[in-house]
Amino acid sequence: RIENTGNFLETYRLNVTSPYAALSEEILILEPGQGENIDVFITTPCGQYGELNFVITALAERSGMKAELPFVLPVEACYEYSLEALSQYSVCQDTNNIIPITIKNKADIANTYFLSANADWIFFENASVSLWGGNQTTVNLNAYPVNVQPANYNITVSSLTERGEIRKNLNIGVNVENCFSLNLSADSNYFQVVSGENSTTN
Repeated sequence: RIENTGNFLETYRLNVTSPYAALSEEILILEPGQGENIDVFITTPCGQYGELNFVITALAERSGMKAELPFVLPVEACYEYSLEALSQYSVCQDTNNIIPITIKNKADIANTYFLSANADWIFFENASVSLWGGNQTTVNLNAYPVNVQPANYNITVSSLTERGEIRKNLNIGVNVENCFSLNLSADSNYFQVVSGENSTTN
């Protein structure tokens, strides 16, 4: 708000220092004691996010007085998205297992996401996926633990956007189990074979 606190009619010239900010009025003529609100319009490109710093200045032509009002505005990235999965999965050794990963594009514009994992026995069926703004999809993360010992492993899934180059990491616990074990044994103390006859043992 600009207010004339002097005793004479005054003309004020207004200016803003940022190329991403514009004022609803650039010149105000105010009577003594009169005030008027002005609006500031912010338009930033999609690649511009973080803190936006600018200063609004008002210069009184008659008195030559100058007033400044600094602003610091947080600008959110317009490429925001989410990467989601359960925190823990159990998979079978020597078998291809599917772990679903959900990607949601929270922005209003399309983007492409490049996907990877930090273990050579875990990989995506598709290394990238493209989504329109506001859309989501589920992609398959393949866990194929061949020659991997049964244990619980901490896996990091990473994604990187084509636009904005925003990286997100998702930590998943993967418990590798021996699901198909076979135990073959015989009690030799009670096992006898008679020539010419069929014999069985437990």
